[in-house]
Amino acid sequence: MFEILTIGSLTFWIVMLVLSCIIIGSLETEKFAFSAVCVGVVLLCLWKSVTLVSIQIIGIASLCYIIVGGIWSIWRWHFHLENVFNENKDYNSLPERMISPASNKAIITAWIAYWPWSLFWNFTSKLFTNIYDLFVGIYDRQTARVKERFAKMKTDEALDKATKTHSRI
Repeated sequence: MFEILTIGSLTFWIVMLVLSCIIIGSLETEKFAFSAVCVGVVLLCLWKSVTLVSIQIIGIASLCYIIVGGIWSIWRWHFHLENVFNENKDYNSLPERMISPASNKAIITAWIAYWPWSLFWNFTSKLFTNIYDLFVGIYDRQTARVKERFAKMKTDEALDKATKTHSRI
């Protein structure tokens, strides 16, 4: 039944792409239940392939994965705190729930567990944010033109209505 998900096959890569989108979405929304279930199902499907690798290699790879995830979470927490600071510097205090590791256990744990996706999305989303910031002036000018056209149309309609009403009198 699970042979369809052979490592390296087209189906495998499609499933990994869909899983990656789900994980990135869960990192963005901070809702992790669905992504955890999806990862569990994929690992279950890959269990036959995983059992072909020795337990020592699985253990070493898992330990390295967790260590890198831990390092990533420390770095990511630093930037999270910088963002909270920058967003709140005009206020008298920092929101405790935003700067408390205990209050942010789910997201920190997700940064550790999903560090490759978190790392990828952290840099990719910043790239797209910078591109947006580069073009925001163009978007604002387009919006202003549409608003002007709309206001002119409504003014013209009001004038037409007033002229018709005045001509009937």
